[in-house]
Amino acid sequence: MNAFTAQSSPDYGDSPRQFSLALKQLMEERGLSYRQLAYKTKLSAGYLNHLTKGTRPTPADAIIEVIAAALYVKPEYFFEYRLRRVFEVLERSSDTADQLYEALVVQRVHSSKSSVALKGIPTR
Repeated sequence: MNAFTAQSSPDYGDSPRQFSLALKQLMEERGLSYRQLAYKTKLSAGYLNHLTKGTRPTPADAIIEVIAAALYVKPEYFFEYRLRRVFEVLERSSDTADQLYEALVVQRVHSSKSSVALKGIPTR
């Protein structure tokens, strides 16, 4: 069995990097060329190259799942995949979306006056 499996890769936590950078890093760590990953995923090497360069948009979840399996990580490793799950939850519940907005945006505006800020939430 390969040393890298989706079930046994706790050393590969969720990536905070954008998809293109996370994909490139995983390929480098595993020593995979575009052609090798293309063979494993049945995607073209050219397409994979575009994904690592960020010249194509983040792929659909089904493609992320194929790439993740070939790289022996869970699809949730990729930030965009996790973000889509959050969006699905918020889309189903306007109350949850409103509460999150209140907690992250409205409260941040009030607390920014006392110089407390949430990492990664831009101010206007």
